[in-house]
Amino acid sequence: MCLVTCSDEFQGELRAGFDRDVAQPLMAPLTMQQRRIFTVSNLGGRIEPGALELANDHFTVKTRTGGAKLLLVEVASHVGKILDGHEHTYGTLDRFGVRSPCCGALTMLLEKPRSSQTVRHPWFEQLSAFFGPERLAELRADEGPLRLVRTAVVHTVLQVETAIDDLFRDPPATPTHVLICAVLVINQRGPDTAVLVGCHHLRFDGRRVWVEAGASLRARPDAMDVQVENGRLRIVSRPLRDDAVSHDVELTSVVGIAQRAASLGAVERVLKAGLTRPEVVLEAERVRELAAHAVTRSIELETYARPLLRAVLQRISRTQPELGLAVLYLSANAGSRRASELSAFFARNATDEQARSAFVEFERELQELDALVARPILGFLFGV
Repeated sequence: MCLVTCSDEFQGELRAGFDRDVAQPLMAPLTMQQRRIFTVSNLGGRIEPGALELANDHFTVKTRTGGAKLLLVEVASHVGKILDGHEHTYGTLDRFGVRSPCCGALTMLLEKPRSSQTVRHPWFEQLSAFFGPERLAELRADEGPLRLVRTAVVHTVLQVETAIDDLFRDPPATPTHVLICAVLVINQRGPDTAVLVGCHHLRFDGRRVWVEAGASLRARPDAMDVQVENGRLRIVSRPLRDDAVSHDVELTSVVGIAQRAASLGAVERVLKAGLTRPEVVLEAERVRELAAHAVTRSIELETYARPLLRAVLQRISRTQPELGLAVLYLSANAGSRRASELSAFFARNATDEQARSAFVEFERELQELDALVARPILGFLFGV
């Protein structure tokens, strides 16, 4: 069991309920009462890089030699709700008689901490990197009553993608099923409720990974329709095919990406050389197997394209950071800071260490890629 949630005291009901209603009935009797749940609790409820790798390692005991285990992960963001007469107000709640933002961390993300110009806030920097400038600008410009609901949904979906990224990058070494449930908890007077915003079933056999089932709301505020109907939240994501992609049009097809690569000179040469390396060929085989299996399950690969691309590039860049940078350059919007800095990088002779540092600086921007851009980039690189 792994629970990822905000540090907020209003999530105490969720933590107690997860232990009582989920962990106790399902966990193997081998585990002791105090050791049932690996918990990640921080401001906003963020997946710490490597957290699921540790959780998996801690619970992998008997399955080192045989059998399989289930790693159940719940990722929960939250938003407050107050009922005034027949009016529902989301994004705030009553703390000891005083109205207070909830989730406080996500509210601060939208409004920026007052001291952020003079004091480093690692959680704020991490959340800002997860959301990216486009999503944040849109959410900060939203003055509607359901702004924090949209923010919390986007946050939850992005955290789940980070969890999937971690699992794809460093998969369990023994047979493991991973079930990830993503929820938006509604803190209110009386029992809390929750909205399911995503659910994913991944399977690992120690060598390969498959997506057995999965569905999710979108991580784009403009693709989300949020309404309150008879006191209940109704959240609908616009289908991927209806997207008006904000990236360069040429990045929405394999042919367009190939043309972009051909125009970048040194980048195309790095791609051609790097993609033939044995370790990259092996990665390509893994991606194609995953994609083929997803098709048999009628699963849209677009749902997993962004975390899959990010995980593969992270793995490849351990030994070939320049190849990872080439893909980051290829996927950058023309005129962006990333495009200009990586153009300068490929114009000079850089060491592997310099390439690795540059990759670490820019790779998180892959979170901003539209799914309809990430998908053809996978097709261009690995033929899926």
